[in-house]
Amino acid sequence: SAQNPTYTYPSSGIFVATLTVTNSFNCKAASTTSVEVDANAVVSFSSPNICLGSNSVFNNTSTPTTNVSYSWNFGDATNPADTSNLQNPTYTYSATGTYTVDLTITSTSGCVSSKTITLTVKPIPQVTVPTPPPYCWNDVVSSPSFTPSPNTNVSYSWVNDNPSIGLNQTSGINVPPTFTAGVNYTGANILGVITVTPSLNGCSGTPQSYDIIIKPTPTVTHNNMDYCPHA
Repeated sequence: SAQNPTYTYPSSGIFVATLTVTNSFNCKAASTTSVEVDANAVVSFSSPNICLGSNSVFNNTSTPTTNVSYSWNFGDATNPADTSNLQNPTYTYSATGTYTVDLTITSTSGCVSSKTITLTVKPIPQVTVPTPPPYCWNDVVSSPSFTPSPNTNVSYSWVNDNPSIGLNQTSGINVPPTFTAGVNYTGANILGVITVTPSLNGCSGTPQSYDIIIKPTPTVTHNNMDYCPHA
């Protein structure tokens, strides 16, 4: 009975609204119109495993995907340009920490929905590898000691490019094992390069390499000697 009423539709669709006016003489007039109610967007997105300095893609699974616009805010107070209007944007964080990411979706009819999540930007691990001296045949090549940063929970994978150094494995995880230097009759140094990649919480650091040098193995030769007893 209000002149300018309000009403909340419980679902989307097309509805018929009728306005009936009755004057003081009890005469009535009616007008009918169609009202189209849009559905609010269902906002859904996931954050990838975000590593410091990596170009991360945000996977937007919101619906619908037509007749809508997107407004992202990546919560990076250090960057005034931490926004995007793309459906599946990328963003690179320059510092570790916790960030609040917001996605707002607006339909062409003006319906607005949003979602906010909190994500953690993880550090990129680094590792310092040793530079061992050259080895002789049969020397013990000890398992190396790495210096990681951060200094806890860093794991490693490694690749050995030359099994002739005495390490038969060509790859492995954790720290390369202790092994015995191989024999070297080539007359020149044998060079093997072991490349180590640090990882932490799904973030991989820059691979670092160190050399294993096996020096030539000396060859002992002698001539047979004939002798006579009591000569």
